[in-house]
Amino acid sequence: MAANKQSWQLISAVPTDSQHSTLPKPSAAPGHPSPTKPIRQPLEAANNPAALLRLDTVMALTGLGRSSVYARIARNEFPPPIRQGKRCSRWRAESVVQWLESVK
Repeated sequence: MAANKQSWQLISAVPTDSQHSTLPKPSAAPGHPSPTKPIRQPLEAANNPAALLRLDTVMALTGLGRSSVYARIARNEFPPPIRQGKRCSRWRAESVVQWLESVK
């Protein structure tokens, strides 16, 4: 029985510059802001007590994901949002900051 001879190529594990453009961007877990996608509202908005915060800003401030925020709202453990429409919810910055201080 003759042994099969195979030629092996060394494949580099480090992508070249031309391969970088074709690699997919890293994605975050569902419900978390993407690490490459900027937050639409600056975190400094929380310094104004009357500011209405977007969900992605609330998630960035609290470290909670979307489902965790809504689960805590259902258990009355997190301030409920102000509904501005069917698909628009905002949180008053003052209530989010108070919640953050209460969980320290």
